[in-house]
Amino acid sequence: MEVLDIGMHMPNNKATFLDGLPNELNKIIAAFDIGQNNIELEQNICEEQGGFMRNKGVDDNIVIIRIVSYYMKIIKNNDMIFTLLDINKAFDSVWHDGLMHKLYNVGIKGKLFQMIHSMITQSNLMVTQGDWVFKPFQIKVCTVQGYSLSGPLFNMYINDPINDINNERTESTIYQEKMPTCLLYADDIIIMTVKMEDNNMILNLVQSYCNKWKISINTSKSYIAASKNIQSNKKKLDKVKTITNQSVTLGIIEGNLDTNTQMKFYKAAIRPVLEYGLMTLLLRKTMVAKMDSTQHQIISKILGTYVTSYKATVRVLTVIPPIQAKNKILLLSCWLEMMNKQSLAGRLTRAEHISIKELWMHTLVHSSFNVEALKILHEHGMLQHWQNPPTYLSKEQRKIIVRTNICRDSYEKDHKHSKGMKTLTSNGLSRNMEQEPETIQIISSCNKCEPKKFKTGKFKKNSPVKHVLYRCKTLMKERMMVIDEQQRNNQTATIQRILLVLPD
Repeated sequence: MEVLDIGMHMPNNKATFLDGLPNELNKIIAAFDIGQNNIELEQNICEEQGGFMRNKGVDDNIVIIRIVSYYMKIIKNNDMIFTLLDINKAFDSVWHDGLMHKLYNVGIKGKLFQMIHSMITQSNLMVTQGDWVFKPFQIKVCTVQGYSLSGPLFNMYINDPINDINNERTESTIYQEKMPTCLLYADDIIIMTVKMEDNNMILNLVQSYCNKWKISINTSKSYIAASKNIQSNKKKLDKVKTITNQSVTLGIIEGNLDTNTQMKFYKAAIRPVLEYGLMTLLLRKTMVAKMDSTQHQIISKILGTYVTSYKATVRVLTVIPPIQAKNKILLLSCWLEMMNKQSLAGRLTRAEHISIKELWMHTLVHSSFNVEALKILHEHGMLQHWQNPPTYLSKEQRKIIVRTNICRDSYEKDHKHSKGMKTLTSNGLSRNMEQEPETIQIISSCNKCEPKKFKTGKFKKNSPVKHVLYRCKTLMKERMMVIDEQQRNNQTATIQRILLVLPD
């Protein structure tokens, strides 16, 4: 209550959260460490839950699903049924009295309980529209989004169905580890079963829990997927709508911003969208080619180069790795991270690793999370990390090892094996990039690019960039020689045709 008293005397700030409380009070609440009271919310959360917790993200759940699917489908030769459920308006439908009841039962009492109770039940919402300000009204449901505690409190609210499911079902194992039947991430629930009867039993438990605690399932966003054919009433569409592109270009890319700023925006905002999910799955060549083309189009707009320019040339020039290399970096970093975790995802990853390590030298192993990591390690000369994963290193040290090996190999491949780019074994460029603006313009075919835009200060004397620039400059000279020769040949042919029609 002391925190609330202090907050009441603080000046309101325009940049408030949805509940209208001042930012200073939100910072105090965000910095409040529940662990100081020897009460950790995460200790009461089932390990099948992810999200809003330290060192547990969506990649943990995806890795678990991949390992379970591989074990049941490949090793046990069983079909799997996946039911994906979405909680309707999850954060906005939390019952306040029910939430406080759950918090009290797990041991949150005293002043901490009073503070959370006041934060949840005494928050007001005020709607504004232009100069109009509507009368504040009390928030009667939801965890009040905007607080750092909103996520953990919601996790606590939907935690019990996991215990109910584990108590009802017969426990099964994979690789001598407990097999999870359901996974939760924020407002999403994934149910994994082998038999349809078990799936229906779990759905009944979830429905009963939702009715008891005043939440509902959004059926329009929920569906069932299976690795085998299921007889059902399939809906037939008389007419399928054509997919149209309704995206809007805001002018950040290929706009008035300088090249460096646009590149920073691409790396910070656009590339993470392209890379989402690459840490858990090694893409096929067709998908990699599509994503590489998308990346090339964006970078070409930023640099002002033609889209028909060699992709490898543009990548090396901007020090951006290809999508395939980035996919390998993210997946291998994720694998090393999972090998070092003590969570459910970490234990399953290590168990699958031990199983595959015993098989891969003797038999053909199907693709899985560990097999894809093995493939990357083999391709880049890091097999020693497969036999003995460097779990003794820090997370940052592991990332440096992965990036160094894969990026080096990708850049060497770019300027060795790509069309029109060959490595110079001796005599690199003797002059700096700033002294060769014509070379830059040959690559860009545009005056928009300036030499200073591409200076990174990270390249050594015989760097790939200088080789690429030199080779492009040489190719342009060769091209001009060919054009001149073609023109001379055309002139000669024209003269010969004229001579043929002249009278004797």
